[in-house]
Amino acid sequence: MTANINDFLAHFVTDLNNRYIAALAGLSDEQLAYRPTADSNHIGFLAWHVLRTEDNVLNYLCQDRKTTVWLQQSLNVRWGLPKAAQGTGMDPREAHALRVPGAAELAQYAEDLTESVRPFLETVDGLALRGSVHVGKGRRQSMIQLIGQAVLAHGNVHLGQVLSLRDAQGLPVEGY
Repeated sequence: MTANINDFLAHFVTDLNNRYIAALAGLSDEQLAYRPTADSNHIGFLAWHVLRTEDNVLNYLCQDRKTTVWLQQSLNVRWGLPKAAQGTGMDPREAHALRVPGAAELAQYAEDLTESVRPFLETVDGLALRGSVHVGKGRRQSMIQLIGQAVLAHGNVHLGQVLSLRDAQGLPVEGY
């Protein structure tokens, strides 16, 4: 079987989201907000940040300003969280204070996000992936590089932090 770039992207973005869903499963509000040190971010913030970033990159930036799942579902209003911010550059005190409504709701966002972006990932043209998109402050980046860095690499870095926070709380990590 020969895999193409669409199969690759759809598989690994779906896999990343499924790993977040598994890592969130069954967490209490206290476990979601656990911070082992004053400088640590908590699982709720990390998962929210990664999902918001993915939503912005794959829906808004890569699909010509398509409305994000975040705004389609009015999650900012329902959850009382920022409309546009997704955590990058957020003041640490604000990030530490941020609370999501619960692990199940965050996991549902991950599921809905997967459902929203998968058709795009399965069909986006290879030429489009090599093309550049505006990423802010006059900067442009190729779509494939943006997906690789801001979604896959970035998402997996924070997944490692989420799993470490689970482990620090004595929660299962292997197989989640």
